[in-house]
Amino acid sequence: MKEGVSHENGTVAGGIISSTQGNTLEYPNPINSPFVGTVIYLMFSAIIIASAIGLIAVKKHNEHSVLVYLSIPLGIVFLIGVLMLLIGNIIGPPSQ
Repeated sequence: MKEGVSHENGTVAGGIISSTQGNTLEYPNPINSPFVGTVIYLMFSAIIIASAIGLIAVKKHNEHSVLVYLSIPLGIVFLIGVLMLLIGNIIGPPSQ
């Protein structure tokens, strides 16, 4: 690795964040950070809500904005991803 770039915990930024959070992992784990986890869940929620509002705007008000049309499939993809994660969590790992 290049000198000055590496750190005993991976990258310099990752090492600093890990040491301030008390993580012993190589990179900061978002599961151990309530702030980062909350931001990720709020981001997923905002994208899904924007998609639903975009669908309503296109259907009722004949919206023609490109950004609205881009937000609709993005929100649907994230909704499918969240549903797959929930189903996977309910089913659990495969037993051997």
